[in-house]
Amino acid sequence: MSEGAVLALYLALTALPGLVVCLVAGLRGWTAAAAAPLVTYGVVITAGTACTLFGWRWSITPVAVATLVAVVLAAVVRAVTALVRRRLGIEVSADSDAPGRWLGWHGLVVLAVTVATCAIGVGLMYSATAGLKGIPQGWDANFHANVVRYIADTGNPDPAALAAIHYYEDPAGFYYPNGLHLFASIIYKLTGTTVATVLDAATATLLPILTIGLVGMLRRFRVRPALAASAALMSISVQSLPYDLLWRGPLLPNALGLALVPAFITLLHTALADRSIPAIALVPVGAGALVAIHPSNAFVALVYAAAFIAERWLLKREVIRTDLILLGIAGVAATAFSLPAVLGSISNAAG
Repeated sequence: MSEGAVLALYLALTALPGLVVCLVAGLRGWTAAAAAPLVTYGVVITAGTACTLFGWRWSITPVAVATLVAVVLAAVVRAVTALVRRRLGIEVSADSDAPGRWLGWHGLVVLAVTVATCAIGVGLMYSATAGLKGIPQGWDANFHANVVRYIADTGNPDPAALAAIHYYEDPAGFYYPNGLHLFASIIYKLTGTTVATVLDAATATLLPILTIGLVGMLRRFRVRPALAASAALMSISVQSLPYDLLWRGPLLPNALGLALVPAFITLLHTALADRSIPAIALVPVGAGALVAIHPSNAFVALVYAAAFIAERWLLKREVIRTDLILLGIAGVAATAFSLPAVLGSISNAAG
């Protein structure tokens, strides 16, 4: 398979499974587009955890089954929520995604700038990696490549099994977050290309994830279209993220997790502002994905989530009680989704 086809497949599989789940759950437009990659990784990591627990071999099949299950659950949750609301006479208005200045040509300009920015970002990475043929440099690159190959060859998705790649004095309790590598190993097996090309494709995919996530998040906050378009352009123009995390290492899991933070805030905003039960159900999936990709991402997301919630409560104190209930439900579920990664991280730190 050509390098361009590998990149196209990587982009498609990053977006489409999560997008289908989001649309079935009732998310629309920029919200669904922004949240899609995060939900995709949540589904992939859930499938990996299930394979680890039950001893199943890792392949595209568990991912497809997990995606189907997620779609069915999203449809059920949405249908039950609609039924209960009708029975109780509850009307819910999407107070943050209502039609406004994003309609008409303003919205088209934002869309055009976003598409152009994604194309520039992907093209930049394609060129920088010599057409996805360049071999990433640095110790981290060797480790990531070996992890992808190890998972693909052995079919073992257990993060603890990666002690075979990075053997400490005592491998007992070893843990390394492998969310990115689980996904990359699927691409490697499907395409039959080199691991270097897969890692280069993963790098190129970071730019559209970040750009679309930022625009989707800003759409939820109802900012002016001009500001959203400017943010899209700036998303590929800042050295610290993602370039500074890619030229050394590369620190791919950390960069991917940071690029997905706007998607998580988008989901959280949808859950609280719209009182969307399906979105609330997706928040734990997104949280689990962030932690399993790299645990530090949870702390970054927490800072932005706290700022959003604090502003919301200062401006609308009447929503605090309901928000606390919803956050409590989402928090318990997020803890369950993130527990394997959290326990693994604690075990590793103890060693």
